[in-house]
Amino acid sequence: MNIYRIIFAENEILTCKTVNSAIVFNGIYYYEHKDGKLTHAIIQADNEENALTIANIIRKEAALLFIS
Repeated sequence: MNIYRIIFAENEILTCKTVNSAIVFNGIYYYEHKDGKLTHAIIQADNEENALTIANIIRKEAALLFIS
């Protein structure tokens, strides 16, 4: 599996790049936000397409959390 870093602006995906350093986190993804806006996510996936699919799931999840 590869690790990808997704950068967001206004909760839209800007970039998806492979991370070359070792990052440790629980689960298959980790994300941060500021004032209800996603800033970045770290995603463990087989390929970039799967990483982007997970990033879109994060966007939907975050939208539900931030509205509440």
